[in-house]
Amino acid sequence: MTGEKVRSVILNEANALVSGTRADDYGDAFINFTNIAQGWEVILGTEVTPAQVALMMGWVKTARLINFPDHRDSWVDLAGYAGLGGEVSAISSGHVRANGDHDDKAFVKFNEEGYGEI
Repeated sequence: MTGEKVRSVILNEANALVSGTRADDYGDAFINFTNIAQGWEVILGTEVTPAQVALMMGWVKTARLINFPDHRDSWVDLAGYAGLGGEVSAISSGHVRANGDHDDKAFVKFNEEGYGEI
């Protein structure tokens, strides 16, 4: 789209992927990240949360970007993991419904603790 900022293109593409094709391919992100966390717990011998899975997957993308900073797909994926991380963290904290939805009529704002309020 002419005149659209690169940041908007990246964020919009990440949103389309995590809300569309990737969600269709991998299923519910919270369940998927919980399953990944359980597998990593066996390997690491310590508790791993779904939010930590998002952070670590984001770090994988960051590590790749250190060597290849022009790799557009890694920037898109990093943005996607940030969004999913925020969602699974809010679900774990009980601040949004288990499917990541919130009341469309309500404005989600962040309180002093950084959690979304409905």
